[in-house]
Amino acid sequence: MNQKGNQIVKIAFFQLVCPGYKRSMFEGLQKLPGVDLTLFVGDKTPPGCPPSESLDTVSHVLIQNIIAILFGFTFVWQRISEKFLVKNYDLVLLPEGVLYLSNYYIMLKCWLNKVPFGLYTHGFNYQRRNTYISKLLERLRSFVHRRCDVLIVYSEEGANHLNKINNVSFDKIFIAHNTLDLNAILKRSEKFSEDDLLQCRETMGVAPSDVLLMYVGRISAEKKPEWVIQAVEYIRGQGLSVHAVFIGDGPSYTALKEYVSTFSIDVRSSIHILGRFPMEDVDLYLKSADISVMPGMTGLAIVHSFALGKPYVTVKSPYHSPEICYLHHRENGLMTDNNLSAFCDAVLFLVKNPLKRKAMGKCAYQYAISELSMKNQLNAFEQAFNCIRNRTQCNL
Repeated sequence: MNQKGNQIVKIAFFQLVCPGYKRSMFEGLQKLPGVDLTLFVGDKTPPGCPPSESLDTVSHVLIQNIIAILFGFTFVWQRISEKFLVKNYDLVLLPEGVLYLSNYYIMLKCWLNKVPFGLYTHGFNYQRRNTYISKLLERLRSFVHRRCDVLIVYSEEGANHLNKINNVSFDKIFIAHNTLDLNAILKRSEKFSEDDLLQCRETMGVAPSDVLLMYVGRISAEKKPEWVIQAVEYIRGQGLSVHAVFIGDGPSYTALKEYVSTFSIDVRSSIHILGRFPMEDVDLYLKSADISVMPGMTGLAIVHSFALGKPYVTVKSPYHSPEICYLHHRENGLMTDNNLSAFCDAVLFLVKNPLKRKAMGKCAYQYAISELSMKNQLNAFEQAFNCIRNRTQCNL
C-alpha cells in the first residue's frame, strides 16, 4: 500500500512448513479482495512438525530452513535475506515459536522500517512444562506478544491468555479457529451411500449392530493409542460387540501392532490398524464409525470428527492442542480424567447409550458447521488485514 487510495494490503506470511490441511486456508487468503499475500514456506520439516505437502495451487516462495537441535531444543533459522524485502509489505506474519531465531531478525527489520508485524499463534504454549527454562521461554513469548501489531490466534482460550496473562489489548487479537476444509469434507461424504458405509465396515468384519471406535491421527506415545485397545478388551469383556480402527502412522506404529498381538484372538480380531491414508480416504471410515476416540493429545482430528457427526472422547491433559476447546463435555463429546479406567468407562457409556451417542454426534456436527467453517477462519484474517489497512491509510 504505497500510495494513498490504494486499497491493496500486501502481506508476507512465513511458515516453517505448510501441511496439506492448511492449503485450503492459504488458497482462501490469496483470494481475499484487496489482499496481496505472499507465502514464504520452509523447505525442510523440523522435528515434531507435520510435513509439507504439494503447494501447486498456492503461490509461494520456498526458503531454506536451517535446523539445529541442542540439549533437546529445536532451533530454526529461515534464510530469507535474498528473497524478502520488508519495505514491500504492509504486514509481516510469522509462525509462533520462541526458538525460531529468524523471527527476531525479521521483527527487528520490521521495527526499523516501521512495518507492522504479528504472529499466527496458539496464544500460549500448550505443551509448556513447569520448569525454570520453560518459564523463561514463556516470559520471552509474552515479551514478543506485547510488541506485535496483530496476533491471530486459534481459540478463545488463547485470546484470553494473551489479554489477561500477557497484557495484550483485545483490539490486537483476532480469533481464527484452526480448522479443515469442511466444505470439501461434506461434499465428499455426501456421496457415500448407506451401502458404502456398510461395505466399509464389512471389509473389517464389523457388523451393522457392532459399535465401531475410530482413532485417527499420529500413532505416538503422547496420544496413548494402546488405551483404545484396552478399552475394546474391557467392553468386549462385558459382552458388548465393539471394534476399533486406527488410521495414521508414527513412531509407535510398529509397537502398537506388536502390542495387539499380546491380546486374545477375540480382541485381536476386533482391532484394525490400517496405517496412514490421505484425508479424502479417511472420510469414509470416519463416517462409518460410531465414536471418535483419542486418549491423548488432541488436535485437528476433533474437527474432522465433528464435521462427520461423531462424538469425541478424550482425556484431560495439559498437552492438548488449542482445538481441544471445541469439545464441550457431555454436549458434543466426553472429556474424562486422565486415567485408563475413566477413559474406558466413558467409551462404555456411549457404547451402551446409542441415543446419547447420536445426540452428541448431532451437536458435534452443528458445532462444526456454525463455528469451524473455513469462511469464519478467513473472516478473522480479513479483519486483521483490514485493521492494518485502516491504520496504514491513517498514516498516509
